[in-house]
Amino acid sequence: MSISKNETKINQRKIYLINPSFQLRVCAYSLALSFIIISTFYISISLFFYKFKNQGITLHLPPDHVFFRFLEVQNTNLNMTLLIASIVITFITIILGIIYTHHIAGPLYKLNKHFTSIAEQGGPMKEVRFRQGDCFKELEESFNKMVNSLNKTNQQ
Repeated sequence: MSISKNETKINQRKIYLINPSFQLRVCAYSLALSFIIISTFYISISLFFYKFKNQGITLHLPPDHVFFRFLEVQNTNLNMTLLIASIVITFITIILGIIYTHHIAGPLYKLNKHFTSIAEQGGPMKEVRFRQGDCFKELEESFNKMVNSLNKTNQQ
């Protein structure tokens, strides 16, 4: 069975938040994990500079020594880099989270819509088609086998 270009265009959904509660929850979990990882890096970097500063104090360096100014500049630079990286990671996590969950929620939405249509209209059942890249391809195949089997049984 080949699928025409018009049918393919019909099957492509433009709304990326198909099931917002599920999709946003997954994004929130991903963001929480990202926050934990970034916080771990921040704490590690802060501890690193804290230990270096204590080394300077242990060596009895004066407070205005170039070593302390160097540590302060480097700490500020790393904090800014970490802040920028955190913002970029947050946006990437949200975008990829919505795109990936779209490929999970899409097939389930399509099946639900298909079941509702069958329940309301009755008649012979039609096969369902998922988009390329969607998850649960085996569900599509199983459903279509069931539809074909039921349609054959009903014809007899």
